Amino acid sequence: MLVAAAFSLALPTFWISLSLGLCVLFWALSGHFHLKWQRVRAHPAAWAAVALFALYGLGTLYSPVPSEVSLAFWGKYHKLLYIPLVISLLDDDVWRQRAADAFFWGMLLVLAISYLNWLGWYPQRGWYLHLKDFSGQGYSVFKGRIAQNLFMAFTAYLALDRAYRDVPRRWLWAGVALLATANVMFLVNGRTGQLVLPVLALWFMWKHLSRRVTLVTGITLVMAFALQSLHGDSQQTRMFQIGHEIQAYDPKGSNQSSSGQRLEFYQNTLAITLKHPWFGWGTGSFSAAYTEFARNNKFANTLVTNPHNEYLLTAQQLGLAGLAMLIFMGWRHWRTGQEIHGPEGQHLRALILVIGIGALFNSLLLDASEGKFYCLMAGIYLSAWRSKAVQGPAARTHNPAI
Repeated sequence: MLVAAAFSLALPTFWISLSLGLCVLFWALSGHFHLKWQRVRAHPAAWAAVALFALYGLGTLYSPVPSEVSLAFWGKYHKLLYIPLVISLLDDDVWRQRAADAFFWGMLLVLAISYLNWLGWYPQRGWYLHLKDFSGQGYSVFKGRIAQNLFMAFTAYLALDRAYRDVPRRWLWAGVALLATANVMFLVNGRTGQLVLPVLALWFMWKHLSRRVTLVTGITLVMAFALQSLHGDSQQTRMFQIGHEIQAYDPKGSNQSSSGQRLEFYQNTLAITLKHPWFGWGTGSFSAAYTEFARNNKFANTLVTNPHNEYLLTAQQLGLAGLAMLIFMGWRHWRTGQEIHGPEGQHLRALILVIGIGALFNSLLLDASEGKFYCLMAGIYLSAWRSKAVQGPAARTHNPAI
């Protein structure tokens, strides 16, 4: 069921909810809790996720909103507990590889359907599909443009990594990476994924190619983006319209834009946070606090559920203490990735780059799809870490083919 859950990350929400629910059920029925506890207890990255979840729980005690609201908001971060759950479960290299591969195969299905829809060879809508959205989502499949482009950018990186490691099928995986890249940049117009993709490309080159090649490529990308921004008018190049959107934005008028709204959310959330900087306003308090602030200052947008920035959202609710814990969790996962030899460690750090950068523009851990994506995949990669305390009978290792 864990493998099914990893595959379902790219599918409609029902499938990931069903497979994760069954995974938790079977995990509880499978017993051997002393071995599971031993793996979690010895894993520092698992405890970092538990600590952040616990801090959100403490935030419900002093939140100004009704308890049912704060508890419901805390429940949205239950996905953090999937990290220690997966770590406690995956003690077998073969099943770890299957779980990691399942996400990749699920995204190849999404990639194929997206291109078939673009070619007009597949129905645009169906009772089991959410394909082309005429409100500007592009050729997205199952998920919105933000989630799909983040997932697809990571898939492009995984395909590129396969091309590097799997020499006999190098050109096949290179072709998949190229198709995934084109899908992110031209078929689905989620700007966060378009920003993350070149960072992942540079990370791949930094790990596998010379530093000089990485530097030259980085400079070339910056120049190409600068030139493209001068004439980026299509929907697929929304990333190059950010400057214009911010300049034309009127926070107290009718001229609204996505980039302008985000900048407004960031500024207002920071102002709200500074009123309670150390421990924040409490879990689930953002919407009420923002509405009061926006109305008092006569902003057009008053009903805002999150600031589209995970760092600011955490700071507003849990203060600097919560922000420090969030950053510590990311650092602890990154540090653990450095200690994992093999592709899992590099994939984990690429995943952290995806979420770490994407969280600057979206509340990714709060969002259902993106949050489960990170917690599930991070748990899978983190389970490759070995502590001396759990080596022996509880750690069954194999050598699966790449």
